[in-house]
Amino acid sequence: MSWKITYRIERDATLGTDERAALEAHVASHAEGWVAARYGLELGGDGPVLARGMTTVPLDFVHADVARVLDALTALRGVIADATCIVEDDRKLIGWDPIGRYAINAGVVPSSAPAPAPAPPPAVDVDPVLADRIRKLVGHADAWTERRSLDVQDPEQVALAGLAVFRELPECYDVRATISNALEKIADRTPLRDAMIALWAEPAPREDWWRDAARALEPAASDPALVDAMVEIVRADVGDDERRRAAIELLAYARSAWADVLPVLVARLRRDRDRSRDDARWRERAIEALGQLGRAEALPTFVLEMAAETHVGWYPLLRAFGRACGAEALPWLRRVFPCSGAAEYTIDVLEDIPGARDWLRELAASPEPRFRALAGRYLGRRGDSELPLVAAIWKSLDVIRYEQTSSFREEAQERLGVPRGQPFEDWDVLVRRRGQEPIEVPPVGDVLDGLVADDDSRMRAVERLGRDEPDPSLLLALVLAVELDEALGRRGHRKASSPKWDVWARLVPAWRRFSDRYGYSPDMGEWIRANRGDLPPQRLSPMLERILDEGADAVAATMHDPRFLLDAAEAITIDAAERVLIAKAKATASGAGVASPAVEAAEPAVLPFDASELFGARMEPPPPRVAPVSREAPSELLDGTADGEAVALVPGTTWVDVDRSDPTLPWLTFEGAVENRSPRPLRLASLELALRDASGVLQDVARRVLRDQFWHFQTVDARVGFSQGSFDRATAVDAYLTHEVGYRARVFAADLAPYDGAPLDARVPWPYAARPIEPGYPQIAARLAVFRPRADYLRVEFVVELTQRSPLREPTETEVCVALRNRGGSVVDRSILKATLENGGPTFVHGQLNVDLPMLRTARRIEVALAGTTRRTERVGAFALRRDQPGSP
Repeated sequence: MSWKITYRIERDATLGTDERAALEAHVASHAEGWVAARYGLELGGDGPVLARGMTTVPLDFVHADVARVLDALTALRGVIADATCIVEDDRKLIGWDPIGRYAINAGVVPSSAPAPAPAPPPAVDVDPVLADRIRKLVGHADAWTERRSLDVQDPEQVALAGLAVFRELPECYDVRATISNALEKIADRTPLRDAMIALWAEPAPREDWWRDAARALEPAASDPALVDAMVEIVRADVGDDERRRAAIELLAYARSAWADVLPVLVARLRRDRDRSRDDARWRERAIEALGQLGRAEALPTFVLEMAAETHVGWYPLLRAFGRACGAEALPWLRRVFPCSGAAEYTIDVLEDIPGARDWLRELAASPEPRFRALAGRYLGRRGDSELPLVAAIWKSLDVIRYEQTSSFREEAQERLGVPRGQPFEDWDVLVRRRGQEPIEVPPVGDVLDGLVADDDSRMRAVERLGRDEPDPSLLLALVLAVELDEALGRRGHRKASSPKWDVWARLVPAWRRFSDRYGYSPDMGEWIRANRGDLPPQRLSPMLERILDEGADAVAATMHDPRFLLDAAEAITIDAAERVLIAKAKATASGAGVASPAVEAAEPAVLPFDASELFGARMEPPPPRVAPVSREAPSELLDGTADGEAVALVPGTTWVDVDRSDPTLPWLTFEGAVENRSPRPLRLASLELALRDASGVLQDVARRVLRDQFWHFQTVDARVGFSQGSFDRATAVDAYLTHEVGYRARVFAADLAPYDGAPLDARVPWPYAARPIEPGYPQIAARLAVFRPRADYLRVEFVVELTQRSPLREPTETEVCVALRNRGGSVVDRSILKATLENGGPTFVHGQLNVDLPMLRTARRIEVALAGTTRRTERVGAFALRRDQPGSP
């Protein structure tokens, strides 16, 4: 079977002399080496078609000509820079892959090789006695004693035996620890390299296998052969994601090989930056691995990760940053501190940085009680000289009765000599008893200032106010603080939990109407303003007065941005430093000098055809292609009768048998192999056999219901009966197959202008630039109108217009998915609606996306994908009814 591929170059301007010469040179460079196909271009002078060509290759995805034509078309795309290269094929399998080349869609190729079998264990001499003892560690009654006994054996033999049987065993801590202990005692691990690398052969024998393999090999993580194997896994885009994550975890222990490991992790993080945790779960592991390696060379990567639109979370990021860069991280941590959700994690990082003592002393005087408590905890761990300050911190917190049963407070008492559970003594007395002088710290800040603080303490103050003893004079302050919290939440800040309004209603009975609410609504603010004169005198700070006069949104707009931002000069400098690190690693690997630092960060590939991930579950990959067995004496198709497009009978496999053994009814048996020519699994709904006479007039029709779904080939076997008269007049039988083909395909993609979060006064269209969509989707044209949110809600509205390019057999119900993606390709939000596509006009789909502002700011792409089923009936062939067939009279 053949596969026809057409291609052309289009541009409105005429083809120039130099461009013609470039196209001719391109054809000449790809003229040789073909097996069965030929490649060429017919050049024209006038637009829009400047050149066109057609190549027919065998329908064999591993044929050499297929790879050659894809390479030629990839080169053709770049010959004329301002022209458009259009490639089409009758199987609709070829498209432009985002990695930068034409390729066969991996989710559609019917001919996929079966998964490779696990690599056989290396041919080494394994002590069978040791191997058996290690097997019996699983479920052993006294595993600890048995492990101690194995520890005194030859470590190389124990490691070889453990690695040889590890894959066949279920999860067992003792087996893993035995292998790890043995590897730790071996200086030269060369004889073990093949066995260690063999553990990483796919597929995984059980759940959590990759994690267990990484933990068992931790002592050998710096072995050069193992490092090279893990680096290849980390760099690859195919394979098990858990395998990549475990490989990164193992590289974190390769500290002596940091020069080889660090640039690889940095390059992978650069490539996956802005991807979500769900799409790239290894990002967090790579960040943690940089922290474990403990090299300050990774500082540019940490800074760029903090400034990324979607980072892995403040806790793992800041913790790894402090471990890797130490005191060099302090200036950046001060800038991170006021960012939304970062303050407490930043203080936690200071514990392990010796140079952070002065900053912890500053935090001891913080107006936020939680920050003081954390500072006291970490200062107390720095030696007896800090204990007077620790006592002063808790003395100030006791005044406001802050966390009297806190473990932090008990820890401070223990360090001052009071065991847990003993009666409390005065803090100053405890300090003097140690021969030191008490000191004082400023009192905790006024609650009104805490309600409008410029960091995370604001959120804590809102949650804490009125929790125990509400003050009626602070009700207006609380409502204004909640309004500010709502406004800041719309700008991307973390929001506080809702106050307990029922507690306030006990003091202000008129507030009872709001006491059963969870959350805030504008009528609360309206009520408090209208009834202020009926309440007790209300206390307000200057900032709260501004909120009352100007509104919460106006005040929120003057406060700091919740994100960690770099100015243009910083971004350029730090980005260049990261590029240099990656370029040095590439140069070292190739044996060349240090290359230019202009390293492009490839955007993660988004599959052009298979939109399955947008609808929740991916479609199963196709099974291996196995050709059907041919018959010895098949029935021959009549000339010109095989015209099916999505299904076809496989030549040489069909048999039509006439059976007249039944005296009451003649029977026709139809057997044949059907080929699925579509790019998706196909479901057969029915087979219809029609009898015709010599003039082609229909005599009778019989139908059999089918329920077969298949990828490549399927055998159809049906036996139907006809009336005696119609059968006697018939000379031929036509075969019709009714089938259904499901599809999931992208029909629209566009790059959105970045949204800065500014409020909009009216319904404003969101500008975008449409992305080209490769062939391979149903013949449906899509257009989109999208509108950004207004100031009072975070909602993206859209209208999709769908139009059929070719008539449908019948109305088709279709799922329409509209999805927002960030720059890394991760889905920010999506909406799935149902629509019925009909002939004769467009179908409009209205919907909306509800997105938090921090995620909305990261949106860079919008896509429309469809999922549905097409149903068609096709004639797959006609056969002559021979009267000399077996079973005929």
